[in-house]
Amino acid sequence: MEEVDFGTYHHSTPEESAQARKEFKKIFSKAFEKSGIAPDSEINILDIGSGLGFLSYITANYFGNSKITGIDIFDNENLKGSSLEKARHNMEILKLSDRVKFLNVDILSSDNIDQEFDFSVSNLVLHNLGRKRFKAYENIYGLLKNGGFFLNGDIFINTSISNKFNSDIRKISNIFSVNCNIVMAKTDGLPNYRLVCLEKI
Repeated sequence: MEEVDFGTYHHSTPEESAQARKEFKKIFSKAFEKSGIAPDSEINILDIGSGLGFLSYITANYFGNSKITGIDIFDNENLKGSSLEKARHNMEILKLSDRVKFLNVDILSSDNIDQEFDFSVSNLVLHNLGRKRFKAYENIYGLLKNGGFFLNGDIFINTSISNKFNSDIRKISNIFSVNCNIVMAKTDGLPNYRLVCLEKI
């Protein structure tokens, strides 16, 4: 079987990226379990900043009847060698191309996405947007169905993790609330990383 290439993270070696993905798979799978959504649910899921499809793959694998839409601009130095064609090819190799599709769409200008999603996922994306991440949060809110949620794994930088995390949460508290049952910290290698479930208000 042809090998899948999910790329190499910025400031990382291929080996370090592979190890990080093992950890991300564990914590996202645990979060999926805590979500209360049955693995066989027929749901639509949005993967924001999908890159070469790693998180789409993890999500589609866990929710076996789901449909995943991955969006990305596929021109980012934070994931070496990223492209729309490579992402689609990965799903062909994994035999998931019937359930996972990718679009060249920027989350900061997502008006051309014409559907709503049961929930969305993202990993190591929004912190790259600086203050524009709050526009991304607003757009994600608009793409979720009522009762939907956003499972966001990200780095909270430039100050202590708790202060940065709480600051972001306060600024989006008019559109999202934190599901405290699904908040996890990861300390190995990424001390400022958190995975949090944000529920649409």
